[in-house]
Amino acid sequence: MISFYIDSATQKAHLVIFDRERVLGSKTVPVGPLAKEDLFVERESLMKECGVDSKNLSFVGIGVGPGSYTGIRVASSIGATLAYSLSIPLITINSMEGYSYKTPFVTVFDAKRGKVYL
Repeated sequence: MISFYIDSATQKAHLVIFDRERVLGSKTVPVGPLAKEDLFVERESLMKECGVDSKNLSFVGIGVGPGSYTGIRVASSIGATLAYSLSIPLITINSMEGYSYKTPFVTVFDAKRGKVYL
């Protein structure tokens, strides 16, 4: 069960390909003005590096924050487009839970203005 996960709610976007709970590959890229176009290219690159064809994906996961509203929209549009084009499920994952999955650590995001998301 191979899946693709994208999260761009923070200042860097994270793309991960899983086979069940095993990470096959991941990329972290800065989010800039051309984030959407860059992330499509990075996704393709990651898929090739992992030897995974999009047609083999079981589902697509997207991080839905908390975080940058624009970043969340970017990940949502990429994830939704991919899932729709492949006729596979699209699931949403709380970004903080995604980052701290199976770790003993607490996830903290910069909420700007001297505040944090815990």
